[in-house]
Amino acid sequence: MFKNIAFWGLALTVAVVSTFMALGSVYKVRNPELATGLWPTNGFAFAQQTNLDLKSAFTKNHGSFPDKFSDQTMVNAVEAFKKEPVAYRAIRMIALNEFVNNDVDDARALMRLVGHIVKRDQVTNMWLAQDYGNLGDVQSLLLNYDRTLRSSAPASAVLLPLMAQSLSKEEFIEPYFLLLLTDPPWAQAFWKAATSQSASISNAAILRAKLHEKNIDNLPYIDAAFLRQAVRTGNYDAAWQLYGKLAGRPLTRGKQILNNSDFSEPSVLPPIEWEVFSTGSVGAAIAHERKSLEISVIQGDSGVAARQFVKLAPGNYQLAVDVESSVVFNEQPLLKFVFTCAKNQSCGERNISIMIDKKNLEKRFRIETEEENYFWVNILTIPNDQIDGYDIDVRSISLRKEV
Repeated sequence: MFKNIAFWGLALTVAVVSTFMALGSVYKVRNPELATGLWPTNGFAFAQQTNLDLKSAFTKNHGSFPDKFSDQTMVNAVEAFKKEPVAYRAIRMIALNEFVNNDVDDARALMRLVGHIVKRDQVTNMWLAQDYGNLGDVQSLLLNYDRTLRSSAPASAVLLPLMAQSLSKEEFIEPYFLLLLTDPPWAQAFWKAATSQSASISNAAILRAKLHEKNIDNLPYIDAAFLRQAVRTGNYDAAWQLYGKLAGRPLTRGKQILNNSDFSEPSVLPPIEWEVFSTGSVGAAIAHERKSLEISVIQGDSGVAARQFVKLAPGNYQLAVDVESSVVFNEQPLLKFVFTCAKNQSCGERNISIMIDKKNLEKRFRIETEEENYFWVNILTIPNDQIDGYDIDVRSISLRKEV
């Protein structure tokens, strides 16, 4: 199933390169050739020499395994193994030689032996990951990725995006779930990578919900970014269902449709909770201690102060708004609510705009759609050249569907 997938080979290539870059900084102060010439000969020195030979062959072949390793390299590897049977670099070299000679079964057996001897050798882990991928063993593939990520910071730049990309395949959900239950140190970086992969969003939402059920909840910042990305990429159902799990609330909120309609709580998971904005001339913030959405406007400018992502069925609705302002309304609207369909092509109607021209306003309107749809509830300021600036405190916003 996984044969000939290019990115496994790419991952192996980069991991090998990063490994030898690190090894080079250590071995430049050593002389394994001298050590192999001393009596009695040192098996580990022979193994180190094969490691340098592998680096040299890899470099000369422009980042790929050569078609053949030199005879002297293999002599050194065999000599190292004879003198030190646990010299894993020697066993690895013999395994790689079997591999380039197309004896995959022997190479596999030897590489798995190396994997039992040492857990942090990147070349071994990445070779095994590729091999397990070719065999369709996803759990073992990810286990070797985990070992590599725990031992190599440079490998994360290559592996994490590929891992996030692989989550687009449904069969990866359960193996990732089992692995992430261990709370690996790379978990947060993995979720950051996952938020950038639109093709993986739906499965990532399922994975995140499964982890939440097991009380893996140390990702509030990542969860918010994930919900934003899911909404931005049009994965509305995935975002909506995941929010229901994370917030511990039913997806239907009873008669009150808006989250935090009285602004008594901080907004943790926008945009399904309030998302507030601050620009050069319009700024908004939730002051949950005062139960208020505070909006400040400079020179009567216009802009979006806050918004929330909601799900509305066809029918009649009632909007009730309670505001306080530093200026008198005098029938002059300072705010407006705009209901914008997230799926523009499916709503079949224009945006719905409701002007707020008094401190306590109740307004009825109708959603004309054939089925339930996702909407943005936007709170916008209205330009007014006669006012230098003003402050508005929105005390509550109630949105209910009439029976």
